Amino acid sequence: MASSSLELECVILRAPAKLNIYLQAGQSREDGYHDIMTRLGEHVGIKPNQHFELIKAIPTEAGLGGGSADAAAAIVGCNTQWQLGLGEDDLAAIGAQVGEDAPFFIKGMMAVGIGHRQPLQELKASTWTWHWVLGMPKASLATKHVFAQFDALADGCFDEVQYKEKHATCLQIPWASAPPHELAGLLRNDLEPAAAVLLPEIRSAIDAGQEKGALASIMTGSGSTCAFLARDEDHGGSLAVALRETGLFRKVITTTGPVSGIEL
Repeated sequence: MASSSLELECVILRAPAKLNIYLQAGQSREDGYHDIMTRLGEHVGIKPNQHFELIKAIPTEAGLGGGSADAAAAIVGCNTQWQLGLGEDDLAAIGAQVGEDAPFFIKGMMAVGIGHRQPLQELKASTWTWHWVLGMPKASLATKHVFAQFDALADGCFDEVQYKEKHATCLQIPWASAPPHELAGLLRNDLEPAAAVLLPEIRSAIDAGQEKGALASIMTGSGSTCAFLARDEDHGGSLAVALRETGLFRKVITTTGPVSGIEL
């Protein structure tokens, strides 16, 4: 990335992906947004003057937060190039105005997001490593289509009491302090049934993960990527081989978390 008006060296930034291990979706609000439980130069008085060359490693429409990751990298890059000296909390606040997930990438953390434009509740740093296998189906999904299908399935019969009870339960779960295998049965994604209607391959992928021995199988975000929890690195490697052999995915990779945020 190079400034268009200042003689500054190129800055290279690396952004991670995001996995939703618990996603609870609320009903559509009056402003068109759904509460879910998971501007740059103007803010600092500088006229935007940056040029970015984007190399996409996180697929689009995959439910991995690629767009928010790009936005977070741009914010961190501008902070560096413009020598603003803003801290992570300030950058995260700016990121929240750009995209719901941007603060996750800026700080690199496990956190609970409780609703549109609500501050993230950062969780204490975990000493546990989550070992994942990610399977990307051969087709993708648009977020707006998944939420529209979610609303259609609800058909106006949204249980607000049950939603609040699940909300409270989520906040009590020791996501960052308990070992992953003890949390495997608590992983959930309310958008999964809607996504599976639009893309039946989602259900096939989830079933394949369970059959091949994953501790948990869950769609991440609004899809279409599915995440399979492994016991350890060796189990993740063998699980990845088994899932590739199913022929259900265009790409299967192993990864771990939590990880740091945007790397400079």
